[in-house]
Amino acid sequence: MDNKNNVINIAYCTDANYLEYVAVSIMSVIMNNPEQDLSFFVFVYDVTDEEINKLRSTSDKIQVINIDKEEIEKYNNDFAIKHLNRSTYMRLAVPRLLKDTVERFYLLRCRYPVF
Repeated sequence: MDNKNNVINIAYCTDANYLEYVAVSIMSVIMNNPEQDLSFFVFVYDVTDEEINKLRSTSDKIQVINIDKEEIEKYNNDFAIKHLNRSTYMRLAVPRLLKDTVERFYLLRCRYPVF
């Protein structure tokens, strides 16, 4: 389990459409917290290896975790609410997927830039 040295763990869930915004958000957190020990977990779905490598090159504090299609599909069958999208199902899976890795984490969302 992490969190020994006051590490702040931050998780994101995204597909290729919002990966750029996640990268900007991560860089903003890093730049605005220079003394803080940070760790980022980026859960991705339908993202190319090239895009993943580009994100990883942004910072060595980033861990990218691919969400399998089966992980998303199992939620589709369990819920009657059909207007929920993949990112909602991804966010539901994150606590279970991180439970043996970190004690606590913040789950941030990146949707649209604000100008």
